[in-house]
Amino acid sequence: MMENQLKLFKIIKYFVKFKTGVVYTFSLVLLVFLVSSCGISTYIYIYPPIKNGINLSFSHDSRNNKDPNFFNLGYDIYYRIYDNSAGSQFNGKSASEIDNILMADGNTFFTSDNINKLLFRAFDTDSLYKPLKHFSNDKSLDYSVPPFLPVDNSVIADKSFYINIILNSTNRNDPYLETVAPYSSITLPETIKFRRYISNDFKDFTTFNNSDEDINFTIIDDNFLVTFFVLSYGFTVNYYTLTSDKPIYIGYTIFS
Repeated sequence: MMENQLKLFKIIKYFVKFKTGVVYTFSLVLLVFLVSSCGISTYIYIYPPIKNGINLSFSHDSRNNKDPNFFNLGYDIYYRIYDNSAGSQFNGKSASEIDNILMADGNTFFTSDNINKLLFRAFDTDSLYKPLKHFSNDKSLDYSVPPFLPVDNSVIADKSFYINIILNSTNRNDPYLETVAPYSSITLPETIKFRRYISNDFKDFTTFNNSDEDINFTIIDDNFLVTFFVLSYGFTVNYYTLTSDKPIYIGYTIFS
């Protein structure tokens, strides 16, 4: 165990110094392997992102930059697809009622045990909540291993920044994340194209099939609701483990 901890400290020093490109990716993968091999539990520790007033938008909490006890590595984003046909549970519901349903479902799923699995990339194939994945032809593919959306504490200092999910009826075949000033770093592109979590394909949000891994209902007509949650991703110095707080609900969009 002590040998693994010493290795871990060396890796931490290495990726904190460089934190870009292949070095960052390789070091972080090793970090996850060593931590998980120690069998240490995940602790709720890091500040979660902040939901903005704008739908499908959230902010980085700058308090995470100031605590010397952990590193804020970035964010994972999860989505879930619902049936939104006339006979669905959302029929006749107001926007606030729909929000309440989606948040309640998320609270049921995102237990401490499930969060621990997600942090270590143990995605259950039958889970209704899927992580966004990078578009195969996009430059952001370099940032495809944890977390989905990396941040660099040494660059952002005490700043906060916004992230918007651009996903609507006009560009749902090419959705992307967009970061908003004052943040700027080569470790986080201004835009990151993303796709749905399908094992052998990179599917957009234009075509939904009953056989898709992220569909668990019989499609009646082309009317779907997609909800999004953001999970913070960090590393504690005290406990030598990956950590997060409860994922936050940031909204939904309807495709019909």
